[in-house]
Amino acid sequence: MSLAFHPVFCSSKLTGNNSNEPPFDRHDWYVARDLNGETKEVRYIIDYYSAPGDAEFVLDVRPAMTVTGAAERLLRWGGDVWYRASGAEVREQVKKE
Repeated sequence: MSLAFHPVFCSSKLTGNNSNEPPFDRHDWYVARDLNGETKEVRYIIDYYSAPGDAEFVLDVRPAMTVTGAAERLLRWGGDVWYRASGAEVREQVKKE
């Protein structure tokens, strides 16, 4: 596995925890989300890291990576970026005039 995609490496870069120590505890939480009248269960991962100073621990909370969830985010984000980058806002303003 590449270090760049290792979960501990990625989360440590996002949270500022550069100690390269793995979390001392990890929990999976399931949250029921209401999306357009349909209940969808979403899994979150909570990592507990040792913290320097007075804090006892640092939390790293993120949605769990799933193949379908990643594909949905990629399509939604990619479509939005393409829409804006292709000049859609300018075209809509021209249509209004």
